[in-house]
Amino acid sequence: MFYCSVFQNYIEKMCSNRYLGIRENNIVAGIVRRNNYDLSKAFQVRDLVRQALRDHRSQFDRLRKGFLMLDSFPENNHRFKLTFEHCLEIYNKIPQD
Repeated sequence: MFYCSVFQNYIEKMCSNRYLGIRENNIVAGIVRRNNYDLSKAFQVRDLVRQALRDHRSQFDRLRKGFLMLDSFPENNHRFKLTFEHCLEIYNKIPQD
């Protein structure tokens, strides 16, 4: 349940439209820099970055693995049955996909 609280805070603080736009621009700028300032890369990746940042279910799963250390200890996954839907029920504020 604590993870649901942490994820809810992440959504509230890091996923406002304004902040998502800033994060999107920073990620795209980093990709352009790593590709020798080829601006065509920005056009290729911007929509993908935008979609990924707004895919709360995927973010939930990715962050859950790190928070519960399942990336290091995948054999413990069966111990944590927490799902995105469960957190939705608890906090009912997390936007759905």
